[in-house]
This record gives sequence, structure tokens and C-alpha cells, in this order.
Amino acid sequence: MATEPRVPVPPVRGTIIARLRECQRDRVIVGKETTLYLAAGVTCPYAPGTRLEIAYTIRGNRYEIESIQPAPPEHQVP
Repeated sequence: MATEPRVPVPPVRGTIIARLRECQRDRVIVGKETTLYLAAGVTCPYAPGTRLEIAYTIRGNRYEIESIQPAPPEHQVP
């Protein structure tokens, strides 16, 4: 029986908008307990409570943040 050649799976990318709960040296926690890891060169200069727009890539079982910035005004909630 012939086997199909393996095709590399492209990385999964996404964007979330969530309120920052905690920022550590290598990761951030948003919402109730969602943890995303900071990719090399990415920092989190925002205060807890800031509503953020986070672009991430899933690598293995880790969500790595590619960019992080305040959410646009239309996504800000009182």
C-alpha cells in the first residue's frame, strides 16, 4: 500500500480582543485565564485592565503573540 507524502501544515494564525489580566516577562494572561506567550522581541507595556488586540500564531501547543496593541475604539467597552 502506497502512502501519501506528508505535506507541511501551515501555522494557524488568529486575532483576539480581550482585557489584559496579567503581564509577565514571557507571557500574558487575558480574560479569565487564557495564557499566550510573547514571541522573541515582543513586549507587553500595557497595564492590567487594558483591552488589547492580540495577533498570535499557534506553534505546537503554544499560542505565541506576534503583535499586541490596544484594541481599536470600536472594540472598547466600558
